[in-house]
Amino acid sequence: MKTFKFSIDTNKYEVSVNSVEKDIVNLTLNGKNYAVAIEREKEEETTIVPLKTFSKDSAPAAPKSQAVPSPLPGTILKVVAKAGQTVKRGDTIVVLESMKMENNIMTEKAGVIKAILVETGQNIMQGDPLFELETV
Repeated sequence: MKTFKFSIDTNKYEVSVNSVEKDIVNLTLNGKNYAVAIEREKEEETTIVPLKTFSKDSAPAAPKSQAVPSPLPGTILKVVAKAGQTVKRGDTIVVLESMKMENNIMTEKAGVIKAILVETGQNIMQGDPLFELETV
């Protein structure tokens, strides 16, 4: 059970959350029990667009370059790959220390490292770009 104290204008409120079950929160507000319904935002509908198919005679897709974000905050311990290097799926590009653990950041696709965007010793946040990978 979690208890909160609120002051709204000059009124004091003490709220204890007793349980949460699906979309109902059972709570006690200033000594009186309530069952409160949670209203959730409507999720956006996803539209699925079919991929184009190409025949043997059609031109290959142009290479795509994308920045790969850090999955965790931490410090860069080592940069393993170099710009221009060809890599395959699962190759380690950088080693990141986060929460006192070393994490190998690997490629999810084969391609060419277009740019390394971090350096050894650099502190980064989750979502910061680590490197650019060009795939076909």
